[in-house]
Amino acid sequence: MTAALLVGVVGFLATRPRVVVPTAAETAPAERHGQGNEQQSQAAISIDSEHLGNLQVRIEAKVSSPSSYDPITKGQVVAYTDMVAMPGAHKSSPIVMAEMSGQPGVYQAVTNVPMAGEYNVIVEVKQPMASTANQRLTVGTVEQKK
Repeated sequence: MTAALLVGVVGFLATRPRVVVPTAAETAPAERHGQGNEQQSQAAISIDSEHLGNLQVRIEAKVSSPSSYDPITKGQVVAYTDMVAMPGAHKSSPIVMAEMSGQPGVYQAVTNVPMAGEYNVIVEVKQPMASTANQRLTVGTVEQKK
């Protein structure tokens, strides 16, 4: 029994798994169909979130083109809040973000969270360039700002 175990351990340590690297011919079709450049076609998102008091949160997102950094206007932008300590338990429904008047590419929404704690604020651009970004925000029990 000991000899069999020793042979198994030596065999395990002596053999190394082989890594198979795809050749250029195997990866070329994906790039021809536009699947190889997903990172380059995502919108750039900068999130600024703030606890306003009484469990109210303001979410602001600046959305721009990744290549030129021109603001993306008339986009379809939504946000979510999800409590870090209980993922999924207190995740909000999609919060529609509206583009701010006079500030192209800047979207804003105000929402309430169910309780104090640390939240993951997620902003998702659905149109014209799909992209997602997130930021952590601590929501305390302070009174509303005046």
